[in-house]
Amino acid sequence: EGYDLVHYLVFINTLKNTGFDGDIVLAVSSTKDLQDDVIEFLTSCDTCVIYAMDFVCSSDGFKTIDNRKTDNGGMMSFQQCKSDYMYGIPSEGVMKPMADPRKVRVVATLRYELYWIWSTRYTSNSWIMLLDARDSYFQSNPFVNLPRSSDTTEDGALYFFGENVNATRIGKSPKNRKWIERAYSLGVLEQMREK
Repeated sequence: EGYDLVHYLVFINTLKNTGFDGDIVLAVSSTKDLQDDVIEFLTSCDTCVIYAMDFVCSSDGFKTIDNRKTDNGGMMSFQQCKSDYMYGIPSEGVMKPMADPRKVRVVATLRYELYWIWSTRYTSNSWIMLLDARDSYFQSNPFVNLPRSSDTTEDGALYFFGENVNATRIGKSPKNRKWIERAYSLGVLEQMREK
């Protein structure tokens, strides 16, 4: 999302400093939107797997196509986008990229498809953690002391951790309310208001 280098330094270096030595998988803005020092740092990270995403976006209902736009110094969170060429159709022994035929979505929703795609690159008992790297740092290895089966043929457990509902929830957060309403509907937002 065009973040400054400090966001990547804090997230990646505090995680590595805990002794974590697995893959650190990140989606970043198109490389043309990244600062040079960010590109240099990410390409030097030996355990980082970086996906630079080029979404097809529009601010006017796809009357015109434009790149991700910025507001208040960051990428617009609620710009309507498609994930053209993320999927393909096999054709004569090669994968032919295809345009996204589905309804447009905000990037905050599109990212869940990316998470699923990335998860298919790992075994069913791999540890995978999904979080917003922009405002996260680590004091200890996040996977230490979590219960784990030694049976590698067994499917893994799924742990959910939420934000403190006394401090915030969808109904209290203007940004999350807007995201849910735009991505789904006002009816879905009302059902999720206290989550």
